[in-house]
Amino acid sequence: MAVYHKWSKTQTKSFPGESEAHLRRRSAEIDAIVEGFRWGRFSSIEAEDMDKRLQSLQRPPQTGRRRISGAH
Repeated sequence: MAVYHKWSKTQTKSFPGESEAHLRRRSAEIDAIVEGFRWGRFSSIEAEDMDKRLQSLQRPPQTGRRRISGAH
C-alpha cells in the first residue's frame, strides 16, 4: 500500500497596498521555506537563516520612520 504525504498549503494574506504580483512571489517563497522545514531539507545553520527569512516575509513592511523619544 502506497503512502502519500500531503501537507496543507499555507495561507498568505496580502499586506495593505501590496500588489498581486508581490503577494504571489512572497507566498511562493513562504511555501518553499515551509516545505523545506517539513521535509527536513535545511542544515541547522540554513534553518536559522530560513527561519529569519520566513519571519521577515510574514511581517508587513515598516512604513514611515519611528520616532525616538528624546530626539529633536
